[in-house]
Order: sequence, then C-alpha cells, then structure tokens
Amino acid sequence: MECHDTLWAGHPAEECTSALLYRAYYWPQMAEDVAKYVKTSLVCQKDKSDRLTQAGLLEPLLVPKRPWESVSLDFIIGLPKQPLLLHTMNAPNMSKSPRAVSFSKEWKKNLEIVRSYLVKAQKRMKKHADQNRRFVEYQVGDKVIVKISKQYLFAGVHDPHILQKYIGPLSIEKRIRKVAYWVDTPAWWKIHPVFHISLLKPFREDMEDHSRIQLTVPSIQGPNSTGKMWVEAILDDRVIHASRKDHQEFLVKWQGCNTEKNTWEKGTNLKAYKSPIEDYLASKEPRTS
Repeated sequence: MECHDTLWAGHPAEECTSALLYRAYYWPQMAEDVAKYVKTSLVCQKDKSDRLTQAGLLEPLLVPKRPWESVSLDFIIGLPKQPLLLHTMNAPNMSKSPRAVSFSKEWKKNLEIVRSYLVKAQKRMKKHADQNRRFVEYQVGDKVIVKISKQYLFAGVHDPHILQKYIGPLSIEKRIRKVAYWVDTPAWWKIHPVFHISLLKPFREDMEDHSRIQLTVPSIQGPNSTGKMWVEAILDDRVIHASRKDHQEFLVKWQGCNTEKNTWEKGTNLKAYKSPIEDYLASKEPRTS
C-alpha cells in the first residue's frame, strides 16, 4: 500500500495510514481494511512492540508437601552439617521415646503452619502480579514471532540496534507449561528452543495475499546461513580505551565488499568468526628458523 509500505510513509499506525488515504481515496469499510492491512504487515510485526501488558500470568512454584519432593542445586560450600530433622529420624527408635514422638508431632504441626503461610504469600503475590499481566495461550502449530537477544544470533552485524525486534514466523512445537512453549527454531540457532510466553507474539498472516510474508527490505541473515555478513579476512587490530576499559578491535574485510567497506569491529562482536581471527593472530606470531 502506497500510504503504508513506501519509504516516505514509514509504516505508520492505523490512524496515520487512514489519514493519508482519506486525502485521496474512499471505499466502503475502509477503516476495517486499513486495520487488517496494518496488523498483517510483516515489517510492523517484527519492528514494533505491542503496547500491552506483559503476556502470561504469574505461575509460582508449588510448595512441597514432604521432604525431597522438590530438589534444586546450588553451588554453595561451607554450610554446616545437616541437623537432626524429622525426615532423618529413625521411626522405630522414635516409637520407644515418648519425647521423640511428641517432638515429631510438634514438628509436623509447625511444618503445616509454615506451608500454609507460604501458600498464602504466593496467592497474595500472584494476585498483585497478575494485575499488570494478561492471559495468553497458544496451540501446537500456531505461528509466532520470537523476541530474542540478537548478540547470540548476529555476532558479526555492525550495529545490533538496526536489527528487527522479533524473528519469525516460527511454529509452536509443544507446550511445556502454562507459560513456556517449545518453538521450532532454525538449526543454526545455538540456544534452547523453549521460550517464556512473554517473548512470543502471535504472527498475523494476510490470508488473501500470501506474498506479504516476504520482506521488501533486505534481511540480515545469521552467521551460519547464506547472508551477506561473512568475514573474509582480518587485516589489522588495535586496542582502544573507552568507558574506562580497554577494548580490542579488528579491521574486517567483508566478503563480497570492496576495501571501502572495511570496518573496525569489537572482538566481542566477532564471536561467530573465531577462525579468521585465529588465522590473523597466528600470522602475527614471530617465526622461528
């Protein structure tokens, strides 16, 4: 659409798109058509965030009813030895001691009191947290777009800020819990495929024009895909001081680009290109005869 997809329009919202159209056009049910067109715009879906409350209601962990029902691991050392607790006592020996039996009953009573307070605190916490959240649910096979930190996928891109906020569309493979879903991610993604529901957004496809699923702007591919951002060679290196720290930068020759496109890139942004960096550092080592 001329008043939405062109460079001079800039993918405006429904109100601005309608205002531009009303200057020269009119047809019945124009507002509904404009709203549908804007909502199914692939660029808008990937580049814009919804002005909605966080998706997914709070799901507190269950309060255990007995020892060893829930086991977690924490790498803390130097803790004192475990005291004599209810679940470490020998029941046959306890029956011979009235004081031990009385202690056991009192212990169980205190445990139930503590558990009731924990459950009460969880309900109160969930009540207040859900005031700023909304219920969202997906089914297996639904199409979604994923919000993910770009530093894990596009390490060689000049400026991560120019990347799209969401990636997709991808399919829901399995529902793990109420707020966690297994997503069918590409093979070159080196991250776990389970995402919290707050990182997912439903993908709206134009069922009347399937060609709109293809972006009209160049997309930046991942380091293991067939994109343009490939490092051909490392030409030089330097150390700069910024933000009270020393940062190592490399002069990069990009594949398929002339020397005018060579850029200085931080070493932390070139994690996906270890081989060219290692080759360059090896070439700098002094040779011994």
